Amino acid sequence: MSTSFDENFDKELIQMWQENTFPSSGSPSDLSRQLSGMVKKFDHRIRWRNIIEYSAGVVVLIRSMFEIAFGERLLFAPLTGIAAVLFVMTYMWKQHRTTQPLDPGANASTYRTALLQRLDRQIRLLRSVRYWYVLPCWIFFVSVVTSDVLQGRRFVPSMMGFLSATALCVVVIRLNERVGLRKLEAERQRVLAIDTDSNEES
Repeated sequence: MSTSFDENFDKELIQMWQENTFPSSGSPSDLSRQLSGMVKKFDHRIRWRNIIEYSAGVVVLIRSMFEIAFGERLLFAPLTGIAAVLFVMTYMWKQHRTTQPLDPGANASTYRTALLQRLDRQIRLLRSVRYWYVLPCWIFFVSVVTSDVLQGRRFVPSMMGFLSATALCVVVIRLNERVGLRKLEAERQRVLAIDTDSNEES
């Protein structure tokens, strides 16, 4: 499965913000259009990120089915993989299923609130990524190496694969909880600084 917030996504997110500047004065409709565009871009990127995650999950599910069919590993290993993938995919779906499209005629304040809500949700996901994303995957890796050992496969290659997978889990946690989270929190502060009230009153 792919990283929840990979470096490419972070770069696109930063570019999205850099492309949008918010004048202290101007027509309310201009600010509304800018904020509306930012919400749409954010939703677009999250939607594609989720598609990549779901696609990776489907690949793992198919691979696990083949392992069950051909008996490549003891049954508990592919079943653990299936359970881990279904848990992660279901969790992601539940977190994003409540996202509603905004009224095209909404004002700047409504778009700003919607953008903050989306950022807050992604921040919550990144803060807990080690639990809902990494932990299920790591448990799957444990089941794989356990199956290999019980089946009498070479210990050193199996353990090296497990240690490599564990190191990847640590990298995913650090990228999300440090790099990705820091960027999203900084962008949230920038959105908070946008004064929609005075713009709408002008």
